[in-house]
Amino acid sequence: IHVLGIPSTLLMTNAARELAAAAIELMGKKKSAVIFCGSGNNGGDGIGAAVYLLRRGVGIRCFLAGERAKMTEDCAEMERRLVELGGKLEDFNPEDALIKELTNEAGVVIDALFGIGLNSELRGKALAAVKIINEAKAPVVSADIASGVEADTGRILGEAVHADLTVAFSMAKIGHVVEPGCTCCG
Repeated sequence: IHVLGIPSTLLMTNAARELAAAAIELMGKKKSAVIFCGSGNNGGDGIGAAVYLLRRGVGIRCFLAGERAKMTEDCAEMERRLVELGGKLEDFNPEDALIKELTNEAGVVIDALFGIGLNSELRGKALAAVKIINEAKAPVVSADIASGVEADTGRILGEAVHADLTVAFSMAKIGHVVEPGCTCCG
C-alpha cells in the first residue's frame, strides 16, 4: 500500500472476490449465504464478498457483529458498495432466533469477524456469532484465518470458528499450520 501505492480498497476488493468465489464453490445448489462481519478490515472482506455474491444472484444476509462506530474506512466503503446494490449490513442481535435459523438454512456461511489482528479472547456479540456459526449445518468459509485463532501462534482465543475452508490473504499464517489453530481452518 505504502511502497507501491496500491489502494487498500483494491486489495480488499480482490480478497473479497476470492472469498466469494470460494463460498460459491462450497454452497452447491443452495444459492444463499449468511455472512458474519466484524468492524475491521476482515469484516470489510466479508462485506465485499457479499457485494460479489449479490451481483451473482446469491441471496445474502450480512450481519455486523462489531460496532458500526468503529468500522475502518475500507470496511465502511464496502458497506457503501453493498447498499448501492440494494443490499444491507444488518446489526447482529444474538437474541434473534431468525439469525440462527437463516444460518442453518444457508448454502454457505462466511466468517469475516476477525483476522490476523485478533489478540484477545472472543466475547460479547463476536462470541455469540462464533457459536451460531459452529452450530450451522452449512459449510463455513473463513476470511484469512478462522475467527478466534491467533494468527501468529495457532492458539485458540477462548473459542474459534471451525471452518471447512479458509481463504488466506497474502500468505499462510502460523495459525493455519500449528495446533490447535490448524484444526479450525479447514
